[in-house]
Amino acid sequence: MKTLKSIDGKSLLIGGLLASTIFFATGAQDGVGGGVVDGAQPEAEPKGRKSGKWNDEQSWQVISVENKPPFDASDPKNAKETANWIRKKTQRVKGKEPFAVTMDKGGKARVWYRKRDK
Repeated sequence: MKTLKSIDGKSLLIGGLLASTIFFATGAQDGVGGGVVDGAQPEAEPKGRKSGKWNDEQSWQVISVENKPPFDASDPKNAKETANWIRKKTQRVKGKEPFAVTMDKGGKARVWYRKRDK
């Protein structure tokens, strides 16, 4: 019988993948029958929202931000410029969720962010 000290890498990898698959599969359920307490009420929707589902009345703020500064951020001479770039980017995307990444023909990546208005 093998012990944990003599387990090979392939078996460890297969076991880890199987465990993570089961973990994510159980987490992907929509809550039917699991962890529901009798008499529990769902959280109320915020005012102005009829439901969390798609409808014609939704509006979104959508912005895109270059994922890389236009200067060498790894150069210590650019430390102040790098800090300003990060601060401005952080302020622009605060409260928004990233939902896509695109890359143009020149290799510049843009991250797209969105926030639901109503």
